[in-house]
Amino acid sequence: MSILYPPLPDYPVKTSFSSIEPQLKKRELLALEAPTGSGKTTLLPLLIHTKGLSSKKILLTQPRRLAAKSVTQRMAQLTSTKAGDLVGYRLRGESRVSSETRIEVVTEGYALAMLQADPFMSGYDWVIIDEFHERHIEGDLLLAFLRDLRSSVGPDDSPGLVLMTATWQGQPREALTDFSFNSIEGRLFPVHRSFSKEPSQPEQNLQARLELAVIQAVSETSGKVLVFLPGRREIEDAYRHFSARNSDYELSRLYGGMELSEQQKVLNYDGPRRQIILSTAIAETSLTIEGVTAVVDSGLERLPLYQPNLGLTRLVTRRVSRATAVQRAGRAGRLGQGSCFSLWTE
Repeated sequence: MSILYPPLPDYPVKTSFSSIEPQLKKRELLALEAPTGSGKTTLLPLLIHTKGLSSKKILLTQPRRLAAKSVTQRMAQLTSTKAGDLVGYRLRGESRVSSETRIEVVTEGYALAMLQADPFMSGYDWVIIDEFHERHIEGDLLLAFLRDLRSSVGPDDSPGLVLMTATWQGQPREALTDFSFNSIEGRLFPVHRSFSKEPSQPEQNLQARLELAVIQAVSETSGKVLVFLPGRREIEDAYRHFSARNSDYELSRLYGGMELSEQQKVLNYDGPRRQIILSTAIAETSLTIEGVTAVVDSGLERLPLYQPNLGLTRLVTRRVSRATAVQRAGRAGRLGQGSCFSLWTE
């Protein structure tokens, strides 16, 4: 007996689904570009399921544990079900799935372990690799193994494969000639962007410039303020700095090394005080933080960089790309008109 779910919201991915549905029916390799707010992460797996394009299970990968859990909860909410029913997740040391689960959300690393246990991915007829532009080694390996599986056994006996990204800018499209590329326009609200009046070097006077921008964001907007910083050290410094000066706001820290339960408390905060969230790049994609109307962007990120002459990988702080800056600003425009305050000159 088929189950009727509530109508899905009319996000761009839903309204444009008819343009990619023929390719999905033919099980072509699909590369989908859709910006923040288009609904690609939550709606595409649900549309594949509800349109009858899946006879087994759908595997959706996320780059982080927090995103996997948050996406699962959001899809369960959209279908008026509970996590573990239609949509579930599998994480290291924790899972919520059942015999009824048809969409499973996992991290890229967990998907690699699943592929190792079952090289044919026999229980799944779709694998969707989300946030591909973040480019982790686990995601690249997963893509390579799935393409090898498809070339070995053919498209009829291997899972269909979808790559999803917010932007292909700077990404190796030329290495994906077997994929069909499609773009879907987003539906972000306008975001007014403000820039610093004086040039700066990375991390130079970061605390002073950050304080001015946060004060401006708080005074000119009314919702939550999301602050992007390069790493935990800067987050802890900013937390101590702001805690010592003002207790009127709910200061929250958000970074990858936190316990998952603590990360979720930050996302689900609904208290009386206005929330200021000090975050790393973990909040750039996938996570929906309700109520954000302002973004303060340091313009910096910290990434592991392999140095072949030393044979070592070290963390490097560098300026973000233009595409990343646009994506960060877009976090302020998901629910309504927003503002972004950038700590660099226009």
